[in-house]
Amino acid sequence: MTTPEMATDDAREKEYHALEAGLKRVAKAWAEGKTAELAADLVVRCRKALSRAGELLKAELAPHVAEQKSIKAKWQPVTDGFAEMMEVCRGFLAEDIKAQQDEAAVVSGDWSKKRDELAERGKDLERQARSCTDADERNRLEEQAAEVWREHRKLGREKPAAASAPSGVGVRTKLTWEVVDIAQVPDNYTKRVADKASIDKALRRGIREIPGLEIREDKVPVVRE
Repeated sequence: MTTPEMATDDAREKEYHALEAGLKRVAKAWAEGKTAELAADLVVRCRKALSRAGELLKAELAPHVAEQKSIKAKWQPVTDGFAEMMEVCRGFLAEDIKAQQDEAAVVSGDWSKKRDELAERGKDLERQARSCTDADERNRLEEQAAEVWREHRKLGREKPAAASAPSGVGVRTKLTWEVVDIAQVPDNYTKRVADKASIDKALRRGIREIPGLEIREDKVPVVRE
């Protein structure tokens, strides 16, 4: 006879195997695709699957206090797998967005430089026209200046677009750090090596200078569901 508890255990077991199979499909899709859009989609799917796996693990642990260690060990590959896949996709997105931003910065810099050069050229022609005593030459200079300013205005309407992230992906600023001189790091921020938890806590409190650390702002992708 199947008890309600057994039925619940069976259902959890089936969902566990479904999540495990889902992880394999996600990994296969990533291996075959590797686009920013796919990465954003997989981050969302991994996050949902990881959340559901956590709920099922908690439910399975509840009535089996003595067996919690073995139960956790069973679920660990699935939860670790989704978490790792999510971080892989996030890392890919961060690199993809940074590459687009770097490229956009170069294009924008070239655009700004050309527009500034046109503005300077237009002003120079206008100065020459004002100081010119020959009427024909002055008219020629004024026409050249007008043409340069028309090109300047046209270029202004063609401003390069900013780097765009895949649909549903935004960017937020995340404070990160790395040790540049462990000897200078105060004792309350170390445990022989840099104490990540203490440093992150200090950053959240607004501290921006810690001896021996280089603190910088990194742009990280934020996937919106």
